[in-house]
Amino acid sequence: MAEFTELLKALPALIWTVVAVVILWQMRPELRSLFGRLDSFEGFGLKMSLRALAAAVEEKKVIAPESVGDVATVKARLAKEAQRLAGAEILWVDDRPSGNRNEADMLSALGVRFIFAASTAEANDLLASRPERFDLILSDWSRPEGKEAGPDFLRDLRQRGVRTPMIFYVGTKRDLPVGAQGLTTRPGELAALVLDSLKFRG
Repeated sequence: MAEFTELLKALPALIWTVVAVVILWQMRPELRSLFGRLDSFEGFGLKMSLRALAAAVEEKKVIAPESVGDVATVKARLAKEAQRLAGAEILWVDDRPSGNRNEADMLSALGVRFIFAASTAEANDLLASRPERFDLILSDWSRPEGKEAGPDFLRDLRQRGVRTPMIFYVGTKRDLPVGAQGLTTRPGELAALVLDSLKFRG
């Protein structure tokens, strides 16, 4: 009898879970446009990739939230090595910069200064007078100017002799382009890559 009572107590949560999954499945096109570059949600002690959620709803896959332990480790490292970030200047190239607000706020609180460019042309204008101005460049993969805009930008920089480290922050896991410092889809990994890239900053 006790087991039956416990089952009845759990039934509403199970029903709501099924309803949520059905709603998400029906709204998958809207989810893709709504989330844009918003990559994660944090709450109730868990951090979940919203891009992975949208993909899982579409592909009917089971997803695993980003490890709470990993997030805690990155936060501890950020606090410990904050002096490495203080005063760093990072160029972030993305046609939808508002989607990176949480990540930028997290690093800005530790003294990082971000300059945003919505296109390769804007980025090149910022780099024109003093290419060594930035300690790091963050970039998305595709933009309205081209499906390979990010890798094309990296290739052009290297051909011009610009050696500023570049990290790709993307919605879908891809192969690391030659000459890139790193590539990730996850905010925690992004923070770790930024720290690693600034390791030898003067």
